[in-house]
Amino acid sequence: MSAASNPTRPNIIIITPHDTGRHFGCYGVESVGTPAIDALAADGVRCTNLFATSTMCSPSRGSLLTGKYPERNGLMGLAGPNYRYELTRPREHLSHLLRAQGYQTVLCGHQHEAADSATLGFDETIREKPEGAVGIAAEVAAFLAQRPREEHRPFFLQIGFIETHTPYLKYGGTPDSSRGVWAPPYMGGGHDEAVLREHLAAFQGSIRQVDLAVAAILAALRAGGLEDNTLVLFTVDHGPELPRAKWTGFDAGAHVAGILRWPGGGLVGGRTCELLLNNT
Repeated sequence: MSAASNPTRPNIIIITPHDTGRHFGCYGVESVGTPAIDALAADGVRCTNLFATSTMCSPSRGSLLTGKYPERNGLMGLAGPNYRYELTRPREHLSHLLRAQGYQTVLCGHQHEAADSATLGFDETIREKPEGAVGIAAEVAAFLAQRPREEHRPFFLQIGFIETHTPYLKYGGTPDSSRGVWAPPYMGGGHDEAVLREHLAAFQGSIRQVDLAVAAILAALRAGGLEDNTLVLFTVDHGPELPRAKWTGFDAGAHVAGILRWPGGGLVGGRTCELLLNNT
């Protein structure tokens, strides 16, 4: 049965911020306030051993969205207008596959899989906003509110935020050290503490912007009666821009958040998945 004629097929939303690793309250970082993301984890399934295939943006995202390792999908390096790597077979991108199954596919904000997003098979595009994640979330909320109630075609929203890529707070927000800051244990020596704290406070402020955006999207799902039959995946491309993290093969670079929720499909209850996983 095609997706277009089967209203029980879930809507799918993938939310991917940049360069955040697992720096969220639900992953034990108490200094950062992420109530919306923490609530999503409390309502869904939180993966504790999820690793990215690469600690570079495009290769990791390419694996997530094609189900193939970078050496198989062509994204061995960065993709975009100023970079040379491209998907070998763009039609293997999840958007193309879901569109062929009757999904309405929408790119919301940032993508890092192609120089030209038109090759990725989206029906519509919500472009990046001067307000960053919060602005994109407002557009997503408007899209969900305006969608006809009688629309039986499921949707796929690929939502990408520039946050928490440096420079932090470029699109809004303020540094956040209200609960202190958390630094990886290996950064205890050899670093200027004042500079490190300033860097991490800005990082945490950027994370807060991501959480505000997630809150707006989840609220829009509830308001539209879409929550029960929408599969939400919140994940990150790789670790933060810190020593021994992004661009490196250390755990802090590859270990990422992964939270799934789909009430209608049984992905609920605040469960924890401890299986060793990667993001293909």
